[in-house]
Amino acid sequence: MKHLALISIFFLILSLAAVSQARNQPLPGAPRSGPVRLTGIATNGTTNKPAAGDDVVLLKPGQSMEEVGRAKVDSKGQFTLTIPEDGMPIHAIRINHQKADFVRPVRAGETNVTITVYDTAPAVDGVRVTDQSEVFQSEGTTLMGVELFTIENNSTPPKAQPTFQFYLPDGAVLKDGQAFSNDLMPVKRTPIPLDEKNKYEIRYPLRPGMTRFEVTYTIPYTGSIKLNSKIATSAEKFYVVVPKSMTFNGSGSGFHPEDWPIEPGLPLDTNAIEKPEAGKQLAYEISGAGKFPDSPPQTASNSSGGRGGAPQEDNRPGGGMGIPNSNPIPLGDSSKWYFLGLLTLFLAGGGAMVFFGNRQAVVPVAPTPVGRSTQDRSAALLEALKEEIFQLESERVKNKISQQDYDKAKAALDNTLQRAMRRQA
Repeated sequence: MKHLALISIFFLILSLAAVSQARNQPLPGAPRSGPVRLTGIATNGTTNKPAAGDDVVLLKPGQSMEEVGRAKVDSKGQFTLTIPEDGMPIHAIRINHQKADFVRPVRAGETNVTITVYDTAPAVDGVRVTDQSEVFQSEGTTLMGVELFTIENNSTPPKAQPTFQFYLPDGAVLKDGQAFSNDLMPVKRTPIPLDEKNKYEIRYPLRPGMTRFEVTYTIPYTGSIKLNSKIATSAEKFYVVVPKSMTFNGSGSGFHPEDWPIEPGLPLDTNAIEKPEAGKQLAYEISGAGKFPDSPPQTASNSSGGRGGAPQEDNRPGGGMGIPNSNPIPLGDSSKWYFLGLLTLFLAGGGAMVFFGNRQAVVPVAPTPVGRSTQDRSAALLEALKEEIFQLESERVKNKISQQDYDKAKAALDNTLQRAMRRQA
């Protein structure tokens, strides 16, 4: 695994902690000053009893998820761990329960935590795919594809399904995968190929509630292609989405034009099939060239819940892999440089705060109106930086930023954090 799980939230808390400490204004999430005793309660959400006997692993973020502690849940569901003094403002605890990993971040300042696990089954009653979408755009001799799944788990009693299986179209070359569940941050989950042709498995538990997957792939393209898609699990709806400049033909399989609820504000050619059967081949043809247009700009009305321009983010099927994103597909990248410029500006502002904050004498000073306005500006900058970091991860999830540009932006962030940490020492 090239990128560790929960990387988005790790980078976010690291950034905010570094800047806040440089200002000598500790916030929740600041690095610990010494070992901390962490107590916790692990509950089995299926039985509503303690998760007695399960192993709890304490993980430290880095280039890999390094184990730095281990404990066992006792008969009352309690466990105790010691978080080492390692300068990290966030760690994670992981419980593997019945072959499924349940992870919870632990931020600095937390000394008591709770975590819920669920009994698992290979196939859980109450799990259903509410929608599956295949989204395409062309780039020269390559067809760029994204497979989107929205899955609901309404099992009673609540259980988790450890894996999810699906098919990719013939000729697809897998690139990457993302997973998002309920209010957790998006994490990378690269699908694993199975013995059956074109069949893959994502090893990420389908917890009670909503889970979303996004899988990216490429297909060789000469300007026209006939595709055969296969449904592994019955879905309420199956969509194929292409730019208006491309031509879709799927009448022989029962496709009909229908608005795509994920991006209703974009000019797209969207066709759907109602309740396709598991194992059924869905044949269609795509021809022509085209890329997706940029998303409609967010306005004051739609950002507060209106329907003008961009769609609402809440309660939408397949809304990306983040805390539901409005644009989960690889759209045009004309806003990429604008975004990178903003990110650079905020990183530079954070670096300036670190530099000047460390030049101040460490002498208690009575609060003044000027000091309060400085705090306000610092809080505003922290909020802006937080939003930009979330946006960077969102851009990567939606393939609106190339891997190269994402790596550069992330490297700049890492560099700023390292300088901040060194100045705090």
